[in-house]
Amino acid sequence: MTPNTLPFRYTLPGKLQQQLFNRREVMPPCEDILWRIEWGAVRTQTQNEDGSPITLGYWGTGDLIGYPLSKIKPYKIQCLTDIKVTILPPELWRRNVNGLLNHIQQSEELLNIIHYQPIYLRLWKFLLGTLKN
Repeated sequence: MTPNTLPFRYTLPGKLQQQLFNRREVMPPCEDILWRIEWGAVRTQTQNEDGSPITLGYWGTGDLIGYPLSKIKPYKIQCLTDIKVTILPPELWRRNVNGLLNHIQQSEELLNIIHYQPIYLRLWKFLLGTLKN
């Protein structure tokens, strides 16, 4: 499956589609939709250079999750429980959310940077991120 491709189709408001995911399942990397968690819990993760996992956050009922919320690569959304989500297509969330997305993405980048070892590498990554913004 490639990014922007889902094994299902979403519809427009009024009949928003819902999807179920099983515990331990990794949600598909769709760059153009967000999911609203109706019930269940997920964890967002990345990994450092040596492959060690870094948890970026835990999300539950009522939270919005999705690949458009992050600039971190690699980025993974793993189900901690069985979950039910409502699919939110771009037409519902792209309007007037650029500031919010930027804030979320910068917070995630900082959270990722604090896990770098040794400290000089942490400083280097922080300076690179600061210079490109």
